[in-house]
Amino acid sequence: MSVYKDYWEAETIDEARRKVLFRLKSRIFKKRFTNDFEETGKREAEAISKLVDKDAVVLDLGCGVGRVAKYLAPFVRELHGVDVSENMVRYAKENCRGLRNVHIKVNNGKDLSLYSDGTFDFVYSFLMLQHLEKEDALTYITEVYRVLKNGGRALLQFPDRSSSVYGVFHIYNLIDRKPSRMRLYTRPEAESKLEGVGFKDIQDLRLTKNEINLLAKKCA
Repeated sequence: MSVYKDYWEAETIDEARRKVLFRLKSRIFKKRFTNDFEETGKREAEAISKLVDKDAVVLDLGCGVGRVAKYLAPFVRELHGVDVSENMVRYAKENCRGLRNVHIKVNNGKDLSLYSDGTFDFVYSFLMLQHLEKEDALTYITEVYRVLKNGGRALLQFPDRSSSVYGVFHIYNLIDRKPSRMRLYTRPEAESKLEGVGFKDIQDLRLTKNEINLLAKKCA
């Protein structure tokens, strides 16, 4: 699993933003990238805030630089974030500075052994599972189920293979073998992975245009 860590440790904050927004490198548009990056974080945090209550304990899986976490924190009791990259965690802590209910840690890149069973009311992961081999993504989905409380919910995002944006990545992946390359999913495939570990009441929230955003519940 360290192959993921080694790759993401080398990324700068600007590279992280660029990958989230699917932008090419450009100094001219650097300010625009930053603004767009913040706006997507605000929008996604607002969407999640409608799914949780003020007493919720929430986990951001693959928190990156804290793009969503810093905007969601005011709506929950505790917000925990994990990322495999020490650099990303450092950026995230800086972005969330002053938010006392935010706790961000470096993860081991293979599971959620930092947390006990039934720790969280809600877990979300945006633009993270797509960068893992599908076997590793399934391990994380299983771990998400484990760390959720009974009745807790997860919002997990997968890149939609049928979208025109990710269709380009599918072609590019034939020659790009970097650890961060995209692993694409169909909706039935993503749903089957959640069902396979025990999730129920699965629904696609359609929060973003090019991704499958599945909300699912852990039932006792």
